[in-house]
Amino acid sequence: MRVILQPFSEQRLGDVLRAALQGEYGTFHTFQAAIAFVKKSGVQHLYEPLQQFVLSGKTVRLVVGIDQQVTSQDGLKLLLEGVSSTGQIWVNHTKSSRPVTFHPKIYLFEGTDSAFLIIGSGNLTSGGLFTNDEASLVQTLDPQISEDAELLNEVKSALDRWCDETQDNVWRLNDEVLQHLVDEDYVRSEAAARAEALAEGEETASRRRVLEGDESRPSRISFGRGIERRPPPRTGFVSRAGVPDEETAVETELPPLVQALAGANWFAITVLQGDLPQANSSPEIRIGKAIRNIEPGFWGWRDLYEHDAERDQYTRNVRIKFNDQIIDAYLKDFPAKKPDGTKASADFRLGSVTSVVRSLQQEDDMIILELSDETNIDYIAHIVYRTDTETYEELADGLIQHTRSKSSVTGTYKKYKYLIQD
Repeated sequence: MRVILQPFSEQRLGDVLRAALQGEYGTFHTFQAAIAFVKKSGVQHLYEPLQQFVLSGKTVRLVVGIDQQVTSQDGLKLLLEGVSSTGQIWVNHTKSSRPVTFHPKIYLFEGTDSAFLIIGSGNLTSGGLFTNDEASLVQTLDPQISEDAELLNEVKSALDRWCDETQDNVWRLNDEVLQHLVDEDYVRSEAAARAEALAEGEETASRRRVLEGDESRPSRISFGRGIERRPPPRTGFVSRAGVPDEETAVETELPPLVQALAGANWFAITVLQGDLPQANSSPEIRIGKAIRNIEPGFWGWRDLYEHDAERDQYTRNVRIKFNDQIIDAYLKDFPAKKPDGTKASADFRLGSVTSVVRSLQQEDDMIILELSDETNIDYIAHIVYRTDTETYEELADGLIQHTRSKSSVTGTYKKYKYLIQD
């Protein structure tokens, strides 16, 4: 028996699952799992080896929870594609007057002479597989040994019961059932979940509300980044709606920037006419507090900011790489009132980015900020021009219209999206 301790272990849960699907721990004919939460960010890391496992004639049966609307429509859709028509995906959800959550994380591979069992805390999300603090026990089982056989049968029995279609809390997932789950609000698209969080003014996607007046109150408890964490591996995989399964992972058909961003954490925002370079204008990119509050961790809010009590402003100095140039920039939170009590901008901006702003050409050009893995670099900036149709359309898929930010001249709305490998 061994233990995977993320983020300390050399191999993380995602590494081990990929290796098992590819036969590095033995020859397996069956893969079963019970997983509490599934998101696209996790499925994309297993998509290709899972698909190859199924296409080679092997058996896949997975049961997934949909409680608390954590599992996403995007994750389930991609999982269905990955196991194709021969694999099985089941959904387990219990309606009860008392809260019941489907919460196991069990991964079981079976061969003729051995089995490979993982039980731990990691969900099928990028965080669960690679970047969260997680713990999993890994055990190779020999069915000829009575104790191993007893444990194997106990786990298989639980998996059978969680997938028992005679029970009224279990459904076999297909495209029609998935649409019903969406229609009845059991699962949501990841874009819709973020849009709802913005509309409700929530500070995080987990619905921690921003209390009125809290924006100007210094944090009473400060947390830092902790140890340095390795990012998830770049998959090179980008799901493309409407493209047949066998073509979804063809990297050569995707624009270079789309391939480069696969597996990364990034944020995209379009610009309005007023954001374009103008004489005597400040070289800033207006992001907005509401958009920031959807994923405050992406911006390091507020733990990495210094508070100017006199002006009631929060500032974080950041280093940004843009076209091989290193820019010393800042992120700044502006309060709703000036020190004299008069109304102020109440905004959140990225400033001192002259070269980025001057590179913009027209309204609806897109600025992308990618979290950097490089030492002493916080973000990598990219500009996608509206005229670069192929790249723009790939990356603009899922952009959310920000109804609070509209050009008074053209009527165009600012749009944004996060792609966080959580």
